[in-house]
Amino acid sequence: TEIYTLSLHDALPISLLRMNGLRDHITDEAPNSTDKDWIAAEEMLLGVLEMYTQKDVWTTALDDSKFKMCKLKWEELKCVYGGVRSMSAFNTWVSLTGTVLDKANLMLLQLQRLNDARTTLQNNDMKITNLQFSFILIKALPDSYSAIASTILATGAPKDLSPQTIQEWILNEEGWCSRSEERRVGKECRSR
Repeated sequence: TEIYTLSLHDALPISLLRMNGLRDHITDEAPNSTDKDWIAAEEMLLGVLEMYTQKDVWTTALDDSKFKMCKLKWEELKCVYGGVRSMSAFNTWVSLTGTVLDKANLMLLQLQRLNDARTTLQNNDMKITNLQFSFILIKALPDSYSAIASTILATGAPKDLSPQTIQEWILNEEGWCSRSEERRVGKECRSR
């Protein structure tokens, strides 16, 4: 599971809308109900918002009878998705605790997403202790890293676990595995 959140409070979404001449769709009312260009741009923008919004969050702004224009949907999404409300914190928490690291992708990027999610929660007064985050990291390890997980857990008392140290173990294991794979492939190629 990847953690990816488009924060509607960030400058990036607003900048992208402005660059594409769409900012007015989230700040203004439609000039008139028959402006075909406005309607086409509105539909395109709604598609982009739906694509970059988690499905469970998008459903909060899906009702066209309640949210008749893109501006109204945008305002609802900002409240639900980008703020410090319970839904946003819950989604981030679920993403953080439900993540399983994928050894087919770079661990560094996946670990950074986990660190970012922890920071987001902490910035919203939802503190995660080092011990809790250490356990989250260990739980997120793929099955093939079970020896590393056992080694980490056997190295001392729980109070001594450090997220930084665990992440270093993970990255070292990834490096060792990739070097081993390169050597194995190299031997296979040389034996042909």
